[in-house]
Amino acid sequence: MKHSAYQVNILAEKILEEDIIAMLDEEGAKGYTVLEAGGNSALHLHPAQHASLMDALHIMKIEVIVRELAKAEHIAERLMDEFFSDQPGIVTLSEVWVYRTQKF
Repeated sequence: MKHSAYQVNILAEKILEEDIIAMLDEEGAKGYTVLEAGGNSALHLHPAQHASLMDALHIMKIEVIVRELAKAEHIAERLMDEFFSDQPGIVTLSEVWVYRTQKF
């Protein structure tokens, strides 16, 4: 049986990974997925697979799913306030369906 949940997607520079994960842990997120990301923006191309002198400047995507909308909104707002007021990054929130609710 499927159940409604909420997915917060975070696109950010890899240098923020540890701090974002620490914040997700503080907020009680039961798990997350970290993916290497790439793409194109108004500023420049972000290839996913490339040699870089600074691994910290690579782009990553973190996905976290929570059951309550209020918690997802709080996480998204905290991310925007603490990390992306002066750093590049994107935070999105989507309703999703999950089948194993004990994981969230």
